[in-house]
Amino acid sequence: MKQNKLAKIVCLVGILAGIVVIILGITVMDSFHGAWSDTSVSFGADFYSYSYKATARAANNVDELGDLLATAFGYLLIAMGLFDCCYFGLKFAAVPKEISEPAPEGPVSAEPEQEVPAE
Repeated sequence: MKQNKLAKIVCLVGILAGIVVIILGITVMDSFHGAWSDTSVSFGADFYSYSYKATARAANNVDELGDLLATAFGYLLIAMGLFDCCYFGLKFAAVPKEISEPAPEGPVSAEPEQEVPAE
């Protein structure tokens, strides 16, 4: 009996952990990761202007890569959380119900059984 209760508790904790991982995945996807803008800035020489624009584009690419990784990691966490909930949900459903203990076998009273005569 105690094993059934323990198995159910472990399964419920696993489902709760899956829900927490799903919430974490949504939070990672929704969080702000910083920004960089490619403003048009002009310097005295063309070389500096071109270097600035190339650096700004590289920074924007890194920013986009960070957003892409955060989104992918968020989806991965959500998928892991859903898998965790399904796995422990199936295990929870497979835990057998508690069965009351069977009555002890043997004579209940000290009187012997009486035979009924056949007609």
